Amino acid sequence: MKKSVALVVVALALILPSLASQANLSFSHSPHTVSPSALAEKGGAAVRSTEKITANPLGIKVVDDATDLIIKGSLPQSNMGYRMAVGDFNGDGDEDLAISAPSDSTLTQQGGAVYLFLGPLPPGGFDITIRPPDLTVYGGLEGGKIGQSLLFSDLTGDGRDELVIGAPSTIYPVSLWTTVGGAVYIIQGDDPPVYGGRIDLPAVPSAYGDTYSVQTYLGGAVVCIWGLGPQKNVYTGYDLSAGDLNGDGLADLVFSRPEASSTHILWGTFSWPSVKILTINMTEGDGLFGRALLCTDIDSDGVDDLLVGSPLYSPPGLQEAGGVFLFFGNSSLSDNTSLNDTDADVLIEGTSYKMRLGEDLSGLKVSGSRYVTLAISAPGEELNGEAVGEAVGSVYLIRGRERGYFEREQPVSQLYFLKVLGDDAEAEEDGGCGEGGAGGYIFKIHLRERTEEQALKLL
Repeated sequence: MKKSVALVVVALALILPSLASQANLSFSHSPHTVSPSALAEKGGAAVRSTEKITANPLGIKVVDDATDLIIKGSLPQSNMGYRMAVGDFNGDGDEDLAISAPSDSTLTQQGGAVYLFLGPLPPGGFDITIRPPDLTVYGGLEGGKIGQSLLFSDLTGDGRDELVIGAPSTIYPVSLWTTVGGAVYIIQGDDPPVYGGRIDLPAVPSAYGDTYSVQTYLGGAVVCIWGLGPQKNVYTGYDLSAGDLNGDGLADLVFSRPEASSTHILWGTFSWPSVKILTINMTEGDGLFGRALLCTDIDSDGVDDLLVGSPLYSPPGLQEAGGVFLFFGNSSLSDNTSLNDTDADVLIEGTSYKMRLGEDLSGLKVSGSRYVTLAISAPGEELNGEAVGEAVGSVYLIRGRERGYFEREQPVSQLYFLKVLGDDAEAEEDGGCGEGGAGGYIFKIHLRERTEEQALKLL
């Protein structure tokens, strides 16, 4: 029976709490801070909890009946709660909450909406029609579904986080251009009253280009990046991440166009809304370059680095084994106007047929270690690497190191210290592997060291 990558998530829920208790792990993840709401079919709800959480036997934290705040959606089929993000939009020191409803049809049919609530939020529960958001952003293009990705980051250095909204499903009404071009909208951080409480995004781009078009709106308070390209779906804004990639003290925004196999860096600037964008292209094949993005400091030199997942990348002889491209951050990176995947400092390659390494990326911070530990998913990996159509999925953990440790091209099998592999077959004794089961699922823990204790020393 086929198992999805959800199996690996169940396995990690079992494994990582025990690792965390020994190594003080904490997790950081680019753009998707909260997964899709299970209540979307009824309009959606966003749940906020502080101390009132419990842990079940699997170690998965769940909200109990003492939930201190529920924000309820009011529009059927709006999918409120599809994505959430937290940041300080007005610079007052309190975290603010953004919630997306990508199927909201208030302004246009499924144009989408993003609701911003300034913190601190009061305890209790309310309907957004009774306690409206401090700012509502509505998508202006029919079917645009804004808010499929969300991110807060201070791109201007003024102490207020910009709200970045991805809309990869945006369809442009121009028959000669992209079918699904996508878009990224950047709302500049501001003090209340925030733009009168409502922003209606433009319905059509002001201009068309070969790859993307940048338009300012509301006097520069909004920057729109329209994803364009002749006769091709590109899904601009599919993933978002941010970090200081050139060491100038400003956060830089990274957004992807995976169907065009390109990733773009918008450099943070004090001269907002004048922006400069660097494009990184994949030169060969259609590898979904940019399906996953992560900005984090891999080599611990004080400058963030960029990792780009390309799950359909095919090393020689290994179709869709996938890969992760690592670009080390440095002060000269922003001097470039374009780069290619071949300019990456490190390429971590998948090692088996259609394992799709790089489908998702995350960073784990470990107390007592100056290096970030990477988590790289490979949802298509099969048992023992055999191409028999039984994808069980896996997650590889790789510890960050100094630059000299990495070779230009390295198979993931040479780098990981721990791999969680889903297993729907009956577990067997395997020296060097731990085994466990949950909810009928069986998984194996593969260590390059012989024991778990030896692996934990790397943490």
